[in-house]
Amino acid sequence: MAWARGWSRTSSAEHRRWAAAVLRRDRFVCQLRLDGCQRRASAADHVTAVAEGGEPLDVANGQAVCASCHGRKTREEAARGRARRSRLRPVPPHPGAV
Repeated sequence: MAWARGWSRTSSAEHRRWAAAVLRRDRFVCQLRLDGCQRRASAADHVTAVAEGGEPLDVANGQAVCASCHGRKTREEAARGRARRSRLRPVPPHPGAV
């Protein structure tokens, strides 16, 4: 539960201003339009994820998205992040090989 951890990057005043600017610019219309899109945007999303090098507060790196599209895109980004981390983590030797 993200809310249980307290402060996060997305809870800052700067991030809230960024999100509001993105939603206004896109007129609260989802820009992804994936299957099951609700059309009415309720969140601002980074075109290039911050974890993948995207600028966190650049309005040009933002897009308005509906809850359905945002969830789907976030799951895909999380899967890529897990794959990146697993490649970076060294594989421990098997206990029987030591």
